[in-house]
Amino acid sequence: MNEQEFMALKQETIESLEHRVGNVVRTHFGAEAMETVRKAILALDESRYNSWKAADTELVANLVDAIWKGHDPVTQEGQRIAYLHRRWITIAGTLPYVPESHRKLVELCTEESRFNARYENEVPGCGMFLRDAVRAYVKTQWGAWETGRL
Repeated sequence: MNEQEFMALKQETIESLEHRVGNVVRTHFGAEAMETVRKAILALDESRYNSWKAADTELVANLVDAIWKGHDPVTQEGQRIAYLHRRWITIAGTLPYVPESHRKLVELCTEESRFNARYENEVPGCGMFLRDAVRAYVKTQWGAWETGRL
């Protein structure tokens, strides 16, 4: 793929994200959050872009598998899924990781229809599994737990 085609692909990705979740992200995280995501995507080289897209594909496949197999979100498999989601939301590690923002974002997976549809359209229960897995991940990996918050 040449540079012009790759730039067009990144623009399509940004437009898709904007259409699906732009307003929700602005409401819950501020306009600067969407702008940061836009800039991060535009700055990706092809290798990082492919890594980011692969993390999303792997995340969804693992979520579906975990639901079908009846895994608990706090198990090692759940924590791996939470880590894959972290890789995706940090755009393959190009953005800083903020545990509280991660937790807040996955709460939207069960509260906001546009976020919920992303996972629930695969298999019902994926949004709740991801939310619970990330809650546990943040608690165990980052010590961000406070009674009643997670």
